[in-house]
Amino acid sequence: MKIAVIGGGPGGYVAAIRCSQYGGEVTLIEESFLGGTCVNVGCIPTKALLKGVEPLAQWSHYGKLGIEGPKPAINIDKLMKHSSRAIQMSRQGIEYLLKKNKIQWIQGRAFEIKDHTVLVQKGDDQINVPFDKIILATGSVSSSIPGIDIDHERIIFSDQALNLSEIPNNMVIIGGGVIGSEMATIYNQLGTKITILEGQSQLLPCEDTDAAHALQKSMHSSGIEIHCNSMVESVIRKEKTVQVTWKHENQTQSIETDTVLMAIGRRPNILPALLDPFGIEYSNKGVLTSPYLETNHPDVYCIGDLNGKWMLAHTASREGMIAAAKIFDKETPPIQYGLQPSVVFTFPELTGVGKRMAEQTYTFPYSANGKARASGIRDGFVKIFLDDHKLVGCTFYGEHASDMISIATMAIQNKLSLSELGFITFPHPTFSEVFSESIELAENLAIHM
Repeated sequence: MKIAVIGGGPGGYVAAIRCSQYGGEVTLIEESFLGGTCVNVGCIPTKALLKGVEPLAQWSHYGKLGIEGPKPAINIDKLMKHSSRAIQMSRQGIEYLLKKNKIQWIQGRAFEIKDHTVLVQKGDDQINVPFDKIILATGSVSSSIPGIDIDHERIIFSDQALNLSEIPNNMVIIGGGVIGSEMATIYNQLGTKITILEGQSQLLPCEDTDAAHALQKSMHSSGIEIHCNSMVESVIRKEKTVQVTWKHENQTQSIETDTVLMAIGRRPNILPALLDPFGIEYSNKGVLTSPYLETNHPDVYCIGDLNGKWMLAHTASREGMIAAAKIFDKETPPIQYGLQPSVVFTFPELTGVGKRMAEQTYTFPYSANGKARASGIRDGFVKIFLDDHKLVGCTFYGEHASDMISIATMAIQNKLSLSELGFITFPHPTFSEVFSESIELAENLAIHM
């Protein structure tokens, strides 16, 4: 079976590899670099920069542990080179995997589909790629507010923020979601005065309120100014600055800044020329898909940000695996969007999975954890959500939160009872023990509280 995959991000390349493993003859078409948004202007560069500035964020804490001396200085050129190396290594890794799995990769622009053939522009040449089934994974693009001109110099998207050659003195970030919070964390540690404008009532509106408020308090104490319930009215570039005006509780406020980062999220990269020939149903919110990533045409599947369901790299990869399995009639469960964990890489981290509102909630603090005390850490907690005394959701806020959320994901997905979870031994001393303790707390059997 001939399979065409359009898009080489974490959804597309994973789908291509899985289709090849199932015996398909696979062609992957990617206009730009392999890895998509995640590798090139998302997950990988942001984590590289966050790792680089982490010692700066921890420096005052190190003093409590007996480490003394002047605060480290940052070399922005070396930091950006570190980020570039991480990106390049990831691209090369994906290219190696494609070759290993005998997948043809065409670096070109898929501009039209005719009669089960993708027309690809590669330089001055046109390449025709015939297919039996096709997986569309064209990703997403940055969203903006109508009427605001993004000049990519002083008014920028996160793509440009990841490659600034000079550190701005101050920056206004429009949007307090994942992108805005992570970029605020990075540039705050680089010495930039950060102001976040968020239209909702809290930072990270999709996350648990207690965790979001705790992170907001932590960011505020680090010098980040946050304005919630604030709707931006205008962004005007002047000769050397940008003036941002917003309204908060019927009061108009404004500020002049060096740089404005537009971080209100992303939208599906809808390409009608690839959808209309098959009569695919879509809107500006994404392509309509089933839980098995099928579209309304039997030969067309859609995964990743393009369907607008859950714009996360790991979700796109899972969707790619499910779509491949469905194409080759392999057994597979449907995608469960409610069990896709979210991670916000700030200082501290914030993660969540499942329902964030339930009949009962139990919170266990890091301050009662031995590893946290040994590390001099008090800020953090795990919060579990129960319906009918069954685990349905979980939030971690604190050190190593991103490494622990999978524990809760597996527990919820496999419908483990509280008693079953209570019989699992967690190694001591580790941060993961807070999850075990929260289960015991729900059973009214807490030892350390």
